[in-house]
Amino acid sequence: QQANQPLVAFIKQLQARGYQVHLFSNIGDLILDDLVAKQPDLINLFDAICYTHAHTDYVGKPYDAAFHAYHAQCNPMGKQVIFVDNTKRNITAAQRHGMIGILYRSANDAIEQISTLLKP
Repeated sequence: QQANQPLVAFIKQLQARGYQVHLFSNIGDLILDDLVAKQPDLINLFDAICYTHAHTDYVGKPYDAAFHAYHAQCNPMGKQVIFVDNTKRNITAAQRHGMIGILYRSANDAIEQISTLLKP
C-alpha cells in the first residue's frame, strides 16, 4: 500500500510551520514493526508515535486509558491537539479529553478541515 502523497506533503508543510504530527493508533506493536520495516519513510514522518502494545494489554482508543497514555507520552505539555480518526466513537472520546476532533472521510477533506482550523 502506498502513502497518500498529498497527505504526506501536507504533514511536511505542517512540520515546516512548527507543528508536531503524531501517530496515535490501535495498530499494535507487531503491525507497527512491520510498517517500520516496510515503510520507514512513512513512519519517520511522525514526531511521536503512541500505539497499543502488550505492556498495556493492547488497550486502545476509545478507552480513557489510551488517551491518558497518549497525553503522558506524546503531549506532556498539554498543547492543543487536532485528532483525526475514521471512527466517530474515537472522535467523541478524543473530544472528552480536550482534543479537537475531525472525522476522516478523505485526505482532501481532512487537509481542508485542518487548514481551516490553523488559519491565522
